[in-house]
Amino acid sequence: MPLPSLRNIVLHPHFWHILSMMGKTALRHPFMMAEEAGRFVLNAAGYCNPLLAEGDIFFETHSHSERSNSEKGQAGNPGLAGIVHHLLDSMQTRVMLWSLTDYNTTDGFDDLASGKYRLEKHGVPIDDLQVHSDGRSLAIYATRNGNRKEIVLFRAAEKFVEGNAEIGIHGYAGQINPARRPVKDTIMDVHDHGAFCVVVHPYFWTGLGFSNERAISDAVAAGAIGIEMNATELYLYGKVRAELDVRQLEDKYPVRLVAGGDCHRLPMYGRTGVVFSEHEYAMRRFSRDTAASTIPSETSQYWPANNPVDVARKLIESRMYRNRFTYCTPRMFFDFFRFLSAGEDRVVGKGMG
Repeated sequence: MPLPSLRNIVLHPHFWHILSMMGKTALRHPFMMAEEAGRFVLNAAGYCNPLLAEGDIFFETHSHSERSNSEKGQAGNPGLAGIVHHLLDSMQTRVMLWSLTDYNTTDGFDDLASGKYRLEKHGVPIDDLQVHSDGRSLAIYATRNGNRKEIVLFRAAEKFVEGNAEIGIHGYAGQINPARRPVKDTIMDVHDHGAFCVVVHPYFWTGLGFSNERAISDAVAAGAIGIEMNATELYLYGKVRAELDVRQLEDKYPVRLVAGGDCHRLPMYGRTGVVFSEHEYAMRRFSRDTAASTIPSETSQYWPANNPVDVARKLIESRMYRNRFTYCTPRMFFDFFRFLSAGEDRVVGKGMG
């Protein structure tokens, strides 16, 4: 694993800003930063969260496939078949939810839903694949070691917005506009097409809050239901600031802290995300209350089998979840992120299946 040169790191255009923000946050919130430093050291040493319990449902909220390779000069993100194979073999519970948030595209979901991309032809045997009637999610059913497993995939994306920033959209029924539109307009469009929005990596240099902290509160005011604590933000203050933002805003808006792994390699999957109770999830799946929170003009078609997208949104808004957070290790980070030269960041590596 080649490491970036110290010169390239120091010459990175955002290095001194990040260093400054780390220092300022440590001075203002020393105990929170110390706690994050301890967590980072433990995670870097190999400690991960305890196994999920029976009756849990894990939601992988932020992940990438090879469909992200064409954006931002990236390469080496895993293929759809490789991800599904990995998830089916490694998932600790009967059901999991998954948002494939490739950059500015839902092509991965669309190809699976249309049958253009068939998992069986890529060496991943499954029992069935069913697309929800409104097209915002699909379910992959498979049997492994005699156990029936279900992966629910949301039609999702990491959408580019104005200001060199990105937001996560989950359960989107429309067509992705490639333009970088204002955040408020983007979130309104997201809601109009049945999806919910999360402010991803808010203090990364492609995050809303990197150069304009007010943009985060503006996004929440426009309807974003989550602010992400991102497992790849190894400079620690990102998670601290996300927690502080939610504390400040949650009395006025229904915004929640949402864990995201930002997975670019298979070993990053399953470490960080949101955990629901399977009991509460099932109750919401067949609840008129959940149906009433969907697109008003079309609610009748969602009940009695509500779309899992709406169930996840309702559970997050109702605080009926817990975050499972583990920093990616430095080895994981430098496996997909390179400081190749001053100002040039890319994801590199060997692609998988």
